[in-house]
Amino acid sequence: MVRLDGGKLHIHNLIIHSVFRGHGIGRRLMKKAELFASRHHCSGIYLDTMSFQAQVFYLRLGFNKMGTNDGFENGAAKYFLDKTL
Repeated sequence: MVRLDGGKLHIHNLIIHSVFRGHGIGRRLMKKAELFASRHHCSGIYLDTMSFQAQVFYLRLGFNKMGTNDGFENGAAKYFLDKTL
């Protein structure tokens, strides 16, 4: 799910079933999100992910870590990322 928020695109959920990971589906979906954001004159995209999820995936796509919220169960952290278009 995505939404336009203050001139940026907010990616709320991007879930790829584990069976389909590693096939480029997430990368293609994010490319489509970037095109959508560009067409709507967004200056960037932002999202958050947990430490046990997809931080490396987003960093490889050119996102930058803006902040961290530590202290979740089992030592997990939430990372806040954004990408300027």
